[in-house]
Amino acid sequence: MTNELNKENLLKKLKENNKSIVIAKTDWCGECIMISPIFDRVSKNKDFKEYSFYQIDVDDFQLWKDDGDDFFKINEVPSIIVFDHDKEIKRITNFMSEEKLIAFIKAK
Repeated sequence: MTNELNKENLLKKLKENNKSIVIAKTDWCGECIMISPIFDRVSKNKDFKEYSFYQIDVDDFQLWKDDGDDFFKINEVPSIIVFDHDKEIKRITNFMSEEKLIAFIKAK
């Protein structure tokens, strides 16, 4: 299940959780609209119970790198970022199938 939060709560959650996956998206991005239900389905996958999943709106959170955000550094959406606590482990951008998203999460 995915959670939508404000930026401060999200940063706190990332520090608290061992493993988190964040999708940075906007409501005007076609690829973001298409990948949101895929991200939701993957978040319910029993293989990923150890992860916390979060959806954030880059515009609402002002997370664009050009906005001066030095933590998420979003240049394009959708961006999917895997965290271990608040340390970024890996990132992928653009639309992908459910199978590709699952493979991305599982890849070391």
